[in-house]
Amino acid sequence: MKLWPNLGGEEGRPSPALKPSSPLRAIGRAWSLLFAPGAVLLAREGCPDEPRVWPAELGPEPSAACWDWMETGASAAAWWPDGPARGELEARGLRIEAPEPAALHAVADKAFTLDRAKRSGALGGGLEELVTAFSPEELEDEGAIAAALERWPAWAKEHWVLKPRFGSTGRGRVHSTEKEEGHLARALPRLRRRGGAILEPWLDRVQDYSVQLIVHANGEVESLGSLHQLVKPGGAVLGGAASLDERGLSRGAGEHHEALVQEALALGREAAARGFRGPCGIDAFAWRGPDGETHLRRLCEINARFTTGHVAIGFALRARDAGRLAPGEAWRFLLRGPTGECALA
Repeated sequence: MKLWPNLGGEEGRPSPALKPSSPLRAIGRAWSLLFAPGAVLLAREGCPDEPRVWPAELGPEPSAACWDWMETGASAAAWWPDGPARGELEARGLRIEAPEPAALHAVADKAFTLDRAKRSGALGGGLEELVTAFSPEELEDEGAIAAALERWPAWAKEHWVLKPRFGSTGRGRVHSTEKEEGHLARALPRLRRRGGAILEPWLDRVQDYSVQLIVHANGEVESLGSLHQLVKPGGAVLGGAASLDERGLSRGAGEHHEALVQEALALGREAAARGFRGPCGIDAFAWRGPDGETHLRRLCEINARFTTGHVAIGFALRARDAGRLAPGEAWRFLLRGPTGECALA
């Protein structure tokens, strides 16, 4: 299996030729371990490809992919399976199974998740009246943003953020607290190029969660479990924590597990109805309101691709199959261990 590790591809990063020391390259290496032996991380022309190296700490190397649904018969897979990735792989004579670009684009748009969250009441804490999606055309000037903010309560206006509708790990956001004069006006062209923006209050996040799904070729949606996400203040994921139950499903969201999984499955079914197929992850979080009460935002956004959550759960399953992790035993998956690689602790 040939793997195209185009992490960050949603943001227009076409090159998988990452530096060996890059955290993204480390995630790519870890991702390759979910596939059957012989998996190779591809690189741009002029850069060496990287065969998978199985780590001894995970026990004997397995002979099959981590999940049956990964055994598709295709000769290649991409982290972000968009049109350019498909074209790159097909130009190399490789075949990829991926959703049509229009379906991928529709589902990856943060406005897709926001629409579902408002209809299902999944935002919590009165956010339904605050969080707003803007099209590229509505971002021609600051007027639409100012009009939306006029309706907000004082606490929400203290610190708000504009997130690009296409992106990951918090990159490209614009904060109201930035001091440089005119920073918003200068950011609008970039946000228009990224498909528009989502306006929302900057919330006091208590805990981040995620649910990993697979949308099968027949449109059936399956949950692989939830994770307690380990996240930097800026939004970059550091890893995840959970335990595996007797069926091998990840349970990291504690008391919120069932609610988050059911919400994620419903969103996954809407994605399937749009034509999306393949792995995806749905982010959620608990946040503290101005009155000190904690609210659960059951839907934040969907990552319509492989995620670090899939890698984390896959690592745990590999460790379980090697007899190094028992059902119910807590584990933490860290993206950067002492050597700069991914590790299970």
